[in-house]
Amino acid sequence: MWEFDDAQDMLAKSDDEPLAGGKRPARRWLDKTGLGYAGYIKLCLCGVTLMGIAFSVHFIDPVNVAKSIMLKMSEGSYIYEVWRSPPIKLYIKIFIFNITNAQEFLSGEDQKLKVQEIGPYTYSEKLENTNVTWFNNNSISYNPTRKVVFEKDLSVGDPLEDIITVANLPLLGVASMMQNSSVGMSLALSTAISYLNAQPLLTMPVDSFLWGYDDPLVKLARRALPSWINFERFGLLDRMMDEGKYRVNMFLNKTEESDQFMVNTINGSPGLKHWGYEADQNTTSKCNIIRGSTEGYLLPPNLQPNSSFTIFRRAFCRPLPFVYTGQEITKQGYRAFKYTFRDDILDPESKDNKCYCKDTCLPYGLSDVSPCYYNIPVAISLPHFLKADQRLRDAVEGMAPD
Repeated sequence: MWEFDDAQDMLAKSDDEPLAGGKRPARRWLDKTGLGYAGYIKLCLCGVTLMGIAFSVHFIDPVNVAKSIMLKMSEGSYIYEVWRSPPIKLYIKIFIFNITNAQEFLSGEDQKLKVQEIGPYTYSEKLENTNVTWFNNNSISYNPTRKVVFEKDLSVGDPLEDIITVANLPLLGVASMMQNSSVGMSLALSTAISYLNAQPLLTMPVDSFLWGYDDPLVKLARRALPSWINFERFGLLDRMMDEGKYRVNMFLNKTEESDQFMVNTINGSPGLKHWGYEADQNTTSKCNIIRGSTEGYLLPPNLQPNSSFTIFRRAFCRPLPFVYTGQEITKQGYRAFKYTFRDDILDPESKDNKCYCKDTCLPYGLSDVSPCYYNIPVAISLPHFLKADQRLRDAVEGMAPD
């Protein structure tokens, strides 16, 4: 602000016009803000800084920057602690088809098995990744350890008390082996089955069927083949959850072969030997390669609507492909992407599934998992054979696909 020395100065018509006596107005700078020269310099620097921030925000997404920092895996970091011991519960809901006409079917009176669906028997799975080793190639190795707890409030009954009649899975496994065995081996197995009085259908508590029961065939196999059958009691869920020696190596950064947080190897191999993978041969296929899959707790970052990924769990004996199906807003107000199984996941005619066929392909809607379960004839399907070949549902009474 300009200020004149005396009142008469204010009558001047302009700064350049002389006042009375030939004097020009004397002017001086009055700082009424109190900032001073240094203050104005600081104010200018602050303005430049704000302009720089605005420019950066325009070209750099601060959310992505913060996300990159939070997703940087290091010992003790946020993402490391979440991954090491995920704070979520994975629920496993078991529905069992109880055979209601066992005697009639075995005697030949009934041509079809009649089943009654019982469930759910719900268990929660708690994962903890242990024995973590860090490597200079930006990968880590670890052992996933899973603990399963029965959730009574989410279950239909007590698995220790509820009695069911089910197929004798070890016996079915032996019968399957006999189909491809020599005459001498088949005769020996048949003699063992007869001697042990093994029955095709068994009645037992739900808990025994899921977590283990004494079976004479299993005990015999344990003594004869200890390196192959390393358990004394057979339980369906017990076998599915038992991962045995299971050492995972995971990428921490994106590579040419895989995205961030994806599996590199399991037990030192990027592929599954039971589906034909051999390290020194050109045997890679959609069926046997697991490198680039996720275990399901950490998904690839920066997923987009056109993104897809695969999840591998030993229980399913194969990588499972997931594809984008839409978006929704969560209860917390976040935008979320929805993914589900690819439509042709259980189509034996799909080019990506033909390598799961051994001698013959299973009907549409089934995927063979027997190589992972001692060659017991076991397959996975959608619930109630949903979308599967109609012949599967027609073979039994009591199915209700929904």
